[in-house]
Amino acid sequence: MRLERNDSRRRTRIQLFAGAHGRLREKPALDDVFGIKRENLEVRRGRAKVVVELGKTQFETVFREPVVAANDIGEETYRCHGYHDDGSQAFFEHPYGSGKAVYLNADLYSYMDMRRRGQERRVRELFAKLLVSVNHLFPPFPVKRQYGSAAGRMEVTRLRDGNTWYYGVLPAFDVDDKAPRPVILPFPEGRHVYDVRAHKYLGPGGPIEDTLYPGRPAMYAALPYPVDGLTVRAPREVRRGEPVEIPIVVAARTDDMGPHAVRVEVSLPGGRQAEYLARTLYLSAGEGTFSFVPALNSPKGRWHVSAVEAVSGTDASAHFDVR
Repeated sequence: MRLERNDSRRRTRIQLFAGAHGRLREKPALDDVFGIKRENLEVRRGRAKVVVELGKTQFETVFREPVVAANDIGEETYRCHGYHDDGSQAFFEHPYGSGKAVYLNADLYSYMDMRRRGQERRVRELFAKLLVSVNHLFPPFPVKRQYGSAAGRMEVTRLRDGNTWYYGVLPAFDVDDKAPRPVILPFPEGRHVYDVRAHKYLGPGGPIEDTLYPGRPAMYAALPYPVDGLTVRAPREVRRGEPVEIPIVVAARTDDMGPHAVRVEVSLPGGRQAEYLARTLYLSAGEGTFSFVPALNSPKGRWHVSAVEAVSGTDASAHFDVR
C-alpha cells in the first residue's frame, strides 16, 4: 500500500485494512462490528452530498466507500439512515455486543465551514437525534434559552467528586453576534448551586437563570448542602525550624460532609506574601491540616494565614507569632 500523506486518517486506514506486515486484509478488521460488506477497497473521492433521512438533513462530503449491509444481517436488526447522491449508503446502524455501532461512511470536513458561517445547526441536531435513536442517549445537561429552545453551540463537561457535582459550560465564541445569552440551567433538585468562578450562591437546585457570554467558560457546583463557614486555627507561637500545623474546617449543616478545596496563603510580617508557601489544599471530608516549617532565617514577628473555600468563596484567617 502506498501512502500519499502520513496523516492520522491514513494511519488509521492502514490499521484497518492492512495486516501486521502491511499486506491488505481479505476483510477489514472492523467490518463485522459495523455489519457492513465492501464491494472493493476503493475510496471514492469528489464533492458529493449525503442525505440523511433521520432529521431530513444533507451536507457535503468528499470521501465515501462502496459498502452495503452484510448478507447475514436481518432487516429487523440493521438500519441505514442515509444515502450519497451516487447511491452509496451511509449512516449504518448495527447491533453489536450489548450496544450498537454506527458507520457513517461520510466525512465531516464541511462541518467546520458550516460552523464558521453559522449554518451547522441541522448537522449538529442530526447527531443528537442519531444518539437518541441508536442508544437512547439524551443530553445530561440541556442548556436552554429562556423561551425553551436549545441554546446550542456550547460544550458541557460534568465531573462528580464525592457528593459534589461540577458543571463546566463553554459557549462558542461566534454566536448571536457575540452577545450575552440569558439561559436556563437545569440543575438537579435537592442541591445548592454555586457559580464557582464568581464565588456566588445561585440558590437551590432546579431550573436556574443565568447569563452566558460567548467564549467565556462558566463553572458551577451543585452541593447537597450550603456552605455555612470556614474555620482556620493557628497556634499562638511557633519557632523557626519547627513544624507548624494549622487545622482548616469547612462548616455546613450536614452529617455527610463532602470533599472541598481551599486556597491557603501565608503573609509575612509587613504584609508581603510568602508565595512559596501558597497552595490549594484538598479536604476529602471537609477538613484537613495545612503544615509547613518556617526556615531558620525566616523573619520574626506576626504571620498571617488565610484560606478561601474554592466553591463558595467563604474565607477565614488566623495569625501566629514566629520566634
